[in-house]
Amino acid sequence: MRASHAIGAGLAAATLAGRHPAGWGWVALATWPYALSYVVARAAVSGSRVGAAAQSTLLMLYTMVAVEAYRGRLFDRAPTPAIDAAVSVALALVLVVASGHGISAQRCVGSAGEPDPRHRHDIAVHAVLGSVAFASLGLRADLWTPARLLERGPGIGAALISAALPFAVSALFSLNSGVMTPRRRWCRTATLVTGAGISIGYYGGLFGWPLQLGLDWTLLIALSMAFILVTDWARDDEPGLR
Repeated sequence: MRASHAIGAGLAAATLAGRHPAGWGWVALATWPYALSYVVARAAVSGSRVGAAAQSTLLMLYTMVAVEAYRGRLFDRAPTPAIDAAVSVALALVLVVASGHGISAQRCVGSAGEPDPRHRHDIAVHAVLGSVAFASLGLRADLWTPARLLERGPGIGAALISAALPFAVSALFSLNSGVMTPRRRWCRTATLVTGAGISIGYYGGLFGWPLQLGLDWTLLIALSMAFILVTDWARDDEPGLR
């Protein structure tokens, strides 16, 4: 958690310092949200690895969005000091909210340090499919040139995180999902595989669509909701599909 806050603050500070090389005030503007977030997160989720992991993942995603806003790419308009200040305040708010999500993840999983053995297969499936979705960005060879990385590095980083995040969210939710019947488990796995295929098609460029922050977020929300709803349906707490 300490490392994620340091990396996020460093990225934000480097972005604003690059635009305002003569002022330390801009560095303070970029880093104070992370100082506040760290104080809150340390009190709220430092005792839970799952809570800290959820909070740190959201922190990195929000950082990538903030960096794009600081660079003037999120709103497609030239950045101004007023926009920088508004982004800094908004970032502080969402980072504090991310700690709340970390608490929710902690409560879902419980206080046990090790996951229930019956869920280890689910964790492995989520890890493999999330890694495949994450790695599919490597199919876009044009992204990995030095010039493109320098130009769109934060946006590429946000895409990498948003590709893997639905599977991480689903894995956390699955840890508290109870026992599933074999048929429902297979239906849930088929949904995860379908989601991974959609991710590969988009993030890998197979659909021919350019990477856009709006599409990244749309896919992130749609897949996360689909995985959570299917996992909730697959719980074996009522008679039905067997």
